[in-house]
Amino acid sequence: MLKKISVLFIVYTLAVMSLVSCGDKEPATIEKFIEVAETEGCSIISLTAEEVAEALQDSPEYYDSLTIAQNADADWQVEFYDLASDENAAALFISFKNHYEENKGTVSGEVSTSMGNSAAYSITTGGIYVYVGRIADTVVFVETPKENKTSVKAIIDGIGY
Repeated sequence: MLKKISVLFIVYTLAVMSLVSCGDKEPATIEKFIEVAETEGCSIISLTAEEVAEALQDSPEYYDSLTIAQNADADWQVEFYDLASDENAAALFISFKNHYEENKGTVSGEVSTSMGNSAAYSITTGGIYVYVGRIADTVVFVETPKENKTSVKAIIDGIGY
């Protein structure tokens, strides 16, 4: 009987550990983002923490860098923020999400998910597709006419967001 309880305890412990660990995702690297974006025909723009902070009128200690993938016609782009901490990434994600939730018009699709160290929010409203994804200390952001959704999703999916 004791052996059976020990085996059940071990199985239960392993099951709980696997459920806890599956909540965290591994963030993409800047190199992976660039690789996927270039495969999709994008040019790359890289900004330092100081340049990002200046553009966003924010403090540079929140950011490590911003890498932007822009298509050849420059009519859409995918922004990859590498932030100084998970907390900064969560705050940026919430800021983007709240802005679009508060300003949405007629919505044809809206999805919001959160698990472990990651979250995602997408909305199509007024002919615009918006995606915000966060994993650990990184955030991916897109705002584009909905006709470009397939193109930008190839990058988003390619980096696992």
